[in-house]
Amino acid sequence: MEIIPMPAVSHTRAIAIAVLASVVSLAPVASAAMAADAQEAVELLRTPNGGIQPQAVMDGAGMLHLIYYTGDAGKGDASYVSRAAGAAEFSKPLTVNSTAGSVCAMGTIRGAYLAVAKGRAHVAWNGGYARLDDAGTTFEPQRKLMPDDHGLDGGGAVVADESGVVHVFWHAGVKAKDDTQRVLFVARSIDEGKTFTAPIKISDKPTGACGCCGMRAGVDAKGRIYATFRGASSLSQRDSLLVTSPGAGKPFTVSVLHPSKSSMCQMSTAAFASAGDAALLAWESNGAVFISRTDPKSMKPSGPLAVPGKTGAAKHPTIAVDSQGRTLVAWLEDTGWQQGGSLAWQLYDAKGKPAGPAGRAEGSPTWGLASAVAKPGGGFLLLY
Repeated sequence: MEIIPMPAVSHTRAIAIAVLASVVSLAPVASAAMAADAQEAVELLRTPNGGIQPQAVMDGAGMLHLIYYTGDAGKGDASYVSRAAGAAEFSKPLTVNSTAGSVCAMGTIRGAYLAVAKGRAHVAWNGGYARLDDAGTTFEPQRKLMPDDHGLDGGGAVVADESGVVHVFWHAGVKAKDDTQRVLFVARSIDEGKTFTAPIKISDKPTGACGCCGMRAGVDAKGRIYATFRGASSLSQRDSLLVTSPGAGKPFTVSVLHPSKSSMCQMSTAAFASAGDAALLAWESNGAVFISRTDPKSMKPSGPLAVPGKTGAAKHPTIAVDSQGRTLVAWLEDTGWQQGGSLAWQLYDAKGKPAGPAGRAEGSPTWGLASAVAKPGGGFLLLY
């Protein structure tokens, strides 16, 4: 199993690799030196303060931004911490939500989501939104972007760019009798989250949306927007869909990322990593994790191509690329309703070859997630 290599580039936001080429048996057992190098490249880090569902972003200055969940699974809170480049400790946690207990972790797909731009953290969850204030010392009071009749169930997404534009996505069933009538909405801000437009439908195309599945969004180096969610064109066809836009204020296009026949909600999540002027996407389908790289010109995805996970048990992917052109793909295995599992990952070198054997760590908590980020000088942090 290999990753298709891409030409290396010099700046830290660009990458040198694309996607898995095929689903075959793992490469021959790596040498002891390769295994040691791979182990050194990936630093495992437990979510601080007993939190779960970490969502991490490394900014251009090497500041690590992190949110996590604490409290009862149905009524808890999101906290934010940061860690400057070279620092050993995280900052004192700030509570994101001003209404106590308004965040939900149950099902793994309903928690908070983080975006960072211009040094400011933006957090969205279950129709709510809050941003770090101008001083960076507290979060402004949370705001409700979603109307009362939207009937939110699964998780949404938030994305911000360096021009000050913020998009908050969610799918909702406005008077919907089933998932086939659910719709994807977005609210947009052009002033770093000070104000938002009224929510609009992404498309009039009848995609449906799988009610208990999460989504993820991001921007590439050109400011182009990507989002993934699971549709429901019928109650037995629940494809992973890709939403793209060439830039803020421009129309969105919805296309099929990965067909999936399923008569039940998979409670799935997805992941995004900027790949210079393209994007790396990761998602799950029927107990397997898949990834794809978008074309730098057309924004169309390659693949889908599978990651080597435990058959029928791989969920909740995360993906990151570092300045040396290496890719880290990680996921959870054997998780379930009110059941934790294990963390698994595979590192690939800049030529697309497995850099040592797949890694594994026990002890992913109930309702847990993992979050991978690239270190400024190369290598990765993998939080769980």
